[in-house]
Amino acid sequence: MGKCDVVFPTLALPNAERAVDCIMRSSPAGLIGHISVVLAPHHVGCVGQYEAGWRGGDSPYVALVNDDAFLTGKALTELLRIMDADPKIGAIGPNLPGQTPQGKLYPPETESLVDVPFVIASCMVVRRTALERIEGCDTDFQHWAFDLDLCYRLREGGWRVVWA
Repeated sequence: MGKCDVVFPTLALPNAERAVDCIMRSSPAGLIGHISVVLAPHHVGCVGQYEAGWRGGDSPYVALVNDDAFLTGKALTELLRIMDADPKIGAIGPNLPGQTPQGKLYPPETESLVDVPFVIASCMVVRRTALERIEGCDTDFQHWAFDLDLCYRLREGGWRVVWA
């Protein structure tokens, strides 16, 4: 399984420290490549922080994770396993309790892997080659809707966007 770089944009270092601690304590050895905790002033926005963070690593996968989302190593391992199995997946989002981008009931009743228009950037794993091909995040977005744009450009580029 490929390594994953993890990017946490934050304005509050204690939030990011808790998130980093959570993923590091629960991850198998060798799973995490580079961790970027990107502190930036409000005018940069989290999209600029994500953009700077993912470009700082070199692992085949990049996890974009809000500093208040606690991604575990077990969940990350499963997302990477799914991506390893299908090289056409450009981005994957986890099943977030009680929340789906398409308004479906949680958990999904039939499928465990669903092609979707977008996944939510509070926790998203993206294939580095896909990010490179679409030239990364559009920093014209300060925060809201950049995940919609990112997933749209991935799909337009021939990549799958899935929800697991």
